[in-house]
Amino acid sequence: MTGTPRGPTSVPAAEASDVDDAAALCRIIEEAMEALIETIERETELVRAGKLVEAGELQEKKSGLSDIYVKAILHARDRSGDLKQHAPDTVDRLYRRHEEFRALLRINMAVLSTARDVSEGLVKAVSKTVGVAENPSTYGSTGVTSDNKANPVPGIAYDRVG
Repeated sequence: MTGTPRGPTSVPAAEASDVDDAAALCRIIEEAMEALIETIERETELVRAGKLVEAGELQEKKSGLSDIYVKAILHARDRSGDLKQHAPDTVDRLYRRHEEFRALLRINMAVLSTARDVSEGLVKAVSKTVGVAENPSTYGSTGVTSDNKANPVPGIAYDRVG
């Protein structure tokens, strides 16, 4: 699953009026889905490995493939009667593959959600730590140290390049 995912670059505008047209449209959908699956699986691997910058670099490719996939699916939806008539086995295969794709997306979303939660936790912990460091440790008028609870610092900037 390494390398550059392949995929279609456009969706045909023609009707799925015969077996060849139906097969061509289904092939475009399958190619788009396969390329998108490869990209999403790679993204998931990178996020799990903590390589978030590399995973982020796949975003543009994933977005382009998603656009092609959605356009092809919408095109197929508009011609679903023709597709079912001219390529019923291919349509059934696409439905099954789409269900597998949905399962992969659920896994990918869970991994991304976990990474986001971990990142938020880290930023909050750093903010809290910096807030404690900025609170002076002094004695109050009663001779007891003041109750300096860790207050998060309002706004933290970080360098994404370094």
